[in-house]
Amino acid sequence: MEIIDVLTEQISRIKPNEKYFVSQNQRHGQSDTYTVSDSNGKPFCIAKFFDYLENEKFKRALGKSFIELYESLDDLLDNIDSLEDASWSIEEIVEAINLQTRCFRRYIDVCTREGLECFPKVLSFLSEIKIGNTFYGLLVEEFVDGITLDKILNQHGEKDIHVVIDFLEQLGQVILKMNSNGIVHRDISPDNIMFSGDKYILIDPGMVKVEDENPTVKSTYLLGKKFYASPEQYSGYAKNVTFASDLYAVGIIALEYILDKNPLKEIIQNGTHYGKLPHTELLNRYERNIEDLFYEKLDENEASAILFVIIKKMIQVDNRLRYDTMDSFILDLQSLRERMETE
Repeated sequence: MEIIDVLTEQISRIKPNEKYFVSQNQRHGQSDTYTVSDSNGKPFCIAKFFDYLENEKFKRALGKSFIELYESLDDLLDNIDSLEDASWSIEEIVEAINLQTRCFRRYIDVCTREGLECFPKVLSFLSEIKIGNTFYGLLVEEFVDGITLDKILNQHGEKDIHVVIDFLEQLGQVILKMNSNGIVHRDISPDNIMFSGDKYILIDPGMVKVEDENPTVKSTYLLGKKFYASPEQYSGYAKNVTFASDLYAVGIIALEYILDKNPLKEIIQNGTHYGKLPHTELLNRYERNIEDLFYEKLDENEASAILFVIIKKMIQVDNRLRYDTMDSFILDLQSLRERMETE
């Protein structure tokens, strides 16, 4: 059975007796994705295949003949200790596979929760299917008509403080809703935010933390993208994060829009943090060269000065110095908007 056969079967259940067309997209995040369009060429859903044996080095370590022996991932994992001469440690391979399967389960969990409605709606899913020499999870979700925020950030031009405030307010409401449902996204970045009409829509919740996970274990993986990751995620404590980590990422994105560059990315790539956390160096620069560029891009006035302080609070290295509740963050933004409207 091939990927396209599995996909055809699922789409036929969603749109029985209707013509449709499938096109493969550029790989995004943890999955291979396909756009499905109706007979008029209008997209109506996205199909995502999560490869549970995604790491090609691990696949080679397991070996094709070993994988072919098992029809389920559980059987493979139950017998993995019998594998001889693996070029990677068995523990490392098992951890990577378990991470992939957890990501898929979390994705389905949060996208199908009653009343959450923070993410695109899941139309269909298969928890596990063997195709070729690997195991997949498949989900089909509604198509969001828009563009990812990274494409907007690449369109440099005049900066509008109202755009920044609107972005912060909308993402603040999403984080508030996730927080009230015991969820931390852990992978908020411009390519995981769609702009549709006048709405920002958060996508790809495969890295989410849910309330009942063990918060004390340090992971060997940096969950999320390092140029937007909070200090605690960057240091390997993704299991210990709160809404404050998501808020940190949103603060970095707001700065990226205003400055026309991601200052955290610049510090990491240039290696100018000299053994310290790059987040510490970012904060050290905030009221020096970052402030200068901030007011080159935005008019210096009372509103922009308040916004400057709000973003600084969002990107504190110590998460206890960030906003202690999402309500207080949203209240600060509302007060800023009201002040601007009365001027």
